Amino acid sequence: MRNVGIKTQTNMAVANFAIELAIKQKQDLSYNKLCKVLFFLQGYYLDKHQQPLMDCVFN
Repeated sequence: MRNVGIKTQTNMAVANFAIELAIKQKQDLSYNKLCKVLFFLQGYYLDKHQQPLMDCVFN
């Protein structure tokens, strides 16, 4: 798959996006759910674009 040219984001920027989206959709988003969302977003993005979405490492 081609590189889509999206700059690697900070984990805070992606978390803020996820929080804003949850608020707009009136969804509950606990800390644990947020961590899972970030983990899966990173994995999905890595699979599709062969580059990380966020500049962090999950343990």
